[in-house]
Amino acid sequence: FTMQCLDAMGAATMADYSLLDDKYTHDQGWNLFDVNSCVNPAIVAFHPYKAVNSWMGCYKVAVGSQSPKDFVGCNYRWHGDACSLEGTLQHAPGDAKPTDGIVMNRAR
Repeated sequence: FTMQCLDAMGAATMADYSLLDDKYTHDQGWNLFDVNSCVNPAIVAFHPYKAVNSWMGCYKVAVGSQSPKDFVGCNYRWHGDACSLEGTLQHAPGDAKPTDGIVMNRAR
């Protein structure tokens, strides 16, 4: 509807594909639960983050309340954890499953 209104008014259109970060377009080696790309302030939409913990992890990184280095490494993640491909953190003995993948919580 909005596009039809803008077209009727003669408004010019342009495509900007740099606003979306879609993991399905990345080269090999990406992880569905990785939050590293969420740090880019030029991106307005990240795809796909279908699991609650990975979506929340991406959101926390995007707004700056967490850093990707605060998350468990993707090689050490438990089912459902958000993670960092570059991360080396592991869960501490005694951590209860499941978690959100954040190993180092920052002061809010």
